[in-house]
Amino acid sequence: MNNLRKLLQQARTAIAQGRHEDAAAIYEGILAQDGMADDLDMLLRYARCCEQAGQTDAAIKAYGDVIQQYEKLNESSAIEQLRKIVDMLKPPPPAEIIETIEAIETVKPTSNKNKCRISFDSFSEEELLQMAKKASEQEAYEEAAHLYEEALTRDGMIGKLEIQLRLAWCNEKTGHIDGACELYRDVIQQYEDMNEDQAAEKLRHTLNSLERSAKPFFRRPSAPISETGLVDELMKMGEIIHLEPKQVLCEAGGEPHTLWLLCKGALRFKMKDYADVPDIVYTDETGVVLVGELGVFTQQPRSATVWSEQYADLYAVSASDIRKRREIDAEFNDAMDRLIREKWVTPIISRHALFDRVNEIHRKKIMQKFMPVEFQAGECLVDLDAVHNACYLVQIGCVFFLDTAQGDQTKPMSLLANAMPGDLIHTGGLMKDFKSPCRIVAATNVRLFRLSQEDFEPFTRDRPWLIQTLVHLSRRPSHQQVLHPEEDYLWMTNRTITLNRVGTRKEEW
Repeated sequence: MNNLRKLLQQARTAIAQGRHEDAAAIYEGILAQDGMADDLDMLLRYARCCEQAGQTDAAIKAYGDVIQQYEKLNESSAIEQLRKIVDMLKPPPPAEIIETIEAIETVKPTSNKNKCRISFDSFSEEELLQMAKKASEQEAYEEAAHLYEEALTRDGMIGKLEIQLRLAWCNEKTGHIDGACELYRDVIQQYEDMNEDQAAEKLRHTLNSLERSAKPFFRRPSAPISETGLVDELMKMGEIIHLEPKQVLCEAGGEPHTLWLLCKGALRFKMKDYADVPDIVYTDETGVVLVGELGVFTQQPRSATVWSEQYADLYAVSASDIRKRREIDAEFNDAMDRLIREKWVTPIISRHALFDRVNEIHRKKIMQKFMPVEFQAGECLVDLDAVHNACYLVQIGCVFFLDTAQGDQTKPMSLLANAMPGDLIHTGGLMKDFKSPCRIVAATNVRLFRLSQEDFEPFTRDRPWLIQTLVHLSRRPSHQQVLHPEEDYLWMTNRTITLNRVGTRKEEW
């Protein structure tokens, strides 16, 4: 075991120094050891090093070995992602073959369409609907959607609400959210024309949930506020307070009603249930430090007791005032989101198994891809057996994992798990065609950060071993689909945020 650890360290050092050929040789030696030939993680690392070293044939063979193992495990999403990598490595075909392929592709869509039209024309509307229903029961939602689309083109079927709703539902199941939303909008308009206000309102609730899951909740600003500018704005919103030495600012377990900006003096932080020496943070007139930001970011009770080490001056800003301004000021809202991403999202994802082997530079790039979304209590984020191409990091509120599909009243509903701020959920959504093993519902009003499969895929291209991590996480039972951050002390402490020149140190009493 010690020898293996030493070899892995040598391989990492070689990669860091750009000696990918040496790293590939080390991984090849590890794979030759007893019991290591089928280690997927090592195979993926070996393949990537071969690729970086220009050993294309060896890389393709190694990726092929991994694909064969995934085929035995029926991991279709992982197979597809790896085949994309292999296709990129293969040399391009000769020019004459390319011309032939382009000619075929030019003709094929029209030919297929005509062929499908002739085939569909031989069935009646009732037969099409029966086939669509059977396809849905067999979870062949793509085929069912095609059949419902064809049925809607028939005389007397255009605008039929029941069929439109079934088609929208199939689009949801296959991850075609835009198509589902368009259909729901059309049905809502028809309900309103018929004065069916209750039905329209219920469907609008579903539409809002889908729209929020498919795109960022907040619009992007036209004039960004800098970090220093954000501090100035917060100071304008606050009032100055003065602390005497040893005066308590807040108690652990207290409500996070206030964000403070320390502009002079020093404060002590003591985590509840931890015996460590209290942390100290200090600044002078040239620096500003945010204090109590974790509670404001997550709306969780205070995690530490804070008191003044000496005389201290702070600006106190109401958390409710911050929330109100975020609702009406897009530039301020975006500046706060950048602050949260940098000072909360980045430290959090570094404590999760999926990202802990990604270096800090690339982790920050991933952090930029997380986009804020919001759901109201009771709204469904992801339905049971649905394809939903994203994962979420919970920032505010609580979500439930349930064992029944939305609207299913045939069996009692059971709570499988719940997720709180800092938890990562639905990581299987980063893999193509992953079907959720449970229904995920907002138990309270929630705010989350959404990472889409499309935004994450480029990172798996350069780090194929992440695919194996995703496969491992997606196989977990439903009640283990909530990923908690490790070493919670490192992120639960009220971390200070340096906006100008500031120092931190730990002292003995």
